[in-house]
Amino acid sequence: MKISKWSGILIGLLMAAGTAGFGNEVPVPGNTPESKMYALNIHYDTGKADIKPQYDVDIKKVADELNNYPMATAKIEGYADSVGTEAYNKELSQKRADNVKQYLVDHYKVDAKRLTSAGFGETKTVADNSTKEGRQRNRVILVTINRLITNAQDQGHATNQ
Repeated sequence: MKISKWSGILIGLLMAAGTAGFGNEVPVPGNTPESKMYALNIHYDTGKADIKPQYDVDIKKVADELNNYPMATAKIEGYADSVGTEAYNKELSQKRADNVKQYLVDHYKVDAKRLTSAGFGETKTVADNSTKEGRQRNRVILVTINRLITNAQDQGHATNQ
């Protein structure tokens, strides 16, 4: 198997009101044309890490991407707003990332060895934490999927990874 190039696909599970749904591409500066960022509308309640059933359809799209490329790996990163202490938010964001990882394993049989998770708390924000809307937007999970693309896959065939 000859590998023609590496491709990184960023899938953002942006848990914010008004964010574009899965499948709406957002340009990723500095990445190859194969790199894409997707946004999912998943909302966490303040201080909670559970995944509500209505978000299954969007998480399934992440699982489908991983299952279509059995050699692909994913890094799941959790973030939080500024409600609570910094230590609490780091722990909460780790729990959110771990829950997404476990959801992919339990519901879609993605091999756990292909997934890593990390919580970053409130250290990286996308919005102003001084507003309710900003805090909601900062409760975010980002999933980066890295996959090898072979010559056959460049032509639209995902069978010989």
